[in-house]
Amino acid sequence: MIIAFSVENYRSIKARMTLHLEASTSKSKPDNVIKAEVKQRQAMGQVRLLKSAVIYGPNASGKSALIKAMSVLSGLVQDSSDYKIGQRLEAYEPFLLDTDTQHQPTKLELVFLLNQVKYQYNIAFTQQAIVAEQLSYYPAGKVAQLYERLPMVPEQPDYTEVKLGKSIEDRGIPSKVFHQQLYLSQFGQHIPHDQLTPVYKYLTQIQVWSFLEESDIHRLCRKIALDIADGNNEPLRKQLSQLINVADTRIEEVRARKLDDDAFKFPDGIPAELRDFIVEHESTRTVAIHKVYKKGTVSQDIEFDLLKQESQGTKVLFALGGIVLKILEEGGVL
Repeated sequence: MIIAFSVENYRSIKARMTLHLEASTSKSKPDNVIKAEVKQRQAMGQVRLLKSAVIYGPNASGKSALIKAMSVLSGLVQDSSDYKIGQRLEAYEPFLLDTDTQHQPTKLELVFLLNQVKYQYNIAFTQQAIVAEQLSYYPAGKVAQLYERLPMVPEQPDYTEVKLGKSIEDRGIPSKVFHQQLYLSQFGQHIPHDQLTPVYKYLTQIQVWSFLEESDIHRLCRKIALDIADGNNEPLRKQLSQLINVADTRIEEVRARKLDDDAFKFPDGIPAELRDFIVEHESTRTVAIHKVYKKGTVSQDIEFDLLKQESQGTKVLFALGGIVLKILEEGGVL
């Protein structure tokens, strides 16, 4: 679970901004608080964390930037091990309305609980390189460093060194990393490690979806459709149908089915890559079931293609409702 997330010098955020998810001493909304166990020096302790939080404020105050920054952190951990020497970090979007910040690093910090242990992960990056990275944890309530990225030096134009902490086991792992890559990124794709791979998995399984982006809505609709297609997850389908129904959409239920390959009729000569792309993105059909009335009496049911015939609000409800229900059932960060 996330304890806190901090962002500095990113898009509309200039000074450090922190989203705290540790609950206050207030006794209001107890259903939104979980008492999570955390390892301390002598025995297990507890930390009170919020299950959910809402960010609100005026335009250009950093709400969307804070959420997008979480996606940047997770995406860099997942993908940067494939970045090439000299490749630009496209995620770098500093605060541009002050000359002091236009070329300064973006800084991100996540404090979280994993397997009852508190962790703290910090990174800083520019368009050219990762300039700082540190992973610490509190295995017995006291901070211990797992590793720290050393400063860049002119003698090493392509890579930098990593200093392993005393708490790191299996110390035979590489201590060099290219400037464009996060060190942690290596431990989910190339190097298995008992201490670092679980942290990689946790950070890359954080789900960030923007409903300002229509492509995100369609991607998540397809994801949910695959989850419920052809009876794969009937409890989820029924819950989602009930949610959409009570939202006064006039939809009785939703269904999804996976299309066979022979359902696609392609013209001769279509490139294989394009054909595979179309099959991948159109492999399910999601339908909303409506009732048709005749003189005030239900005469039949009719299917609407959810992505093509329903409103944008209904598509968002299907996508967002589906992923929220999955997270509530399975756990995770959304």
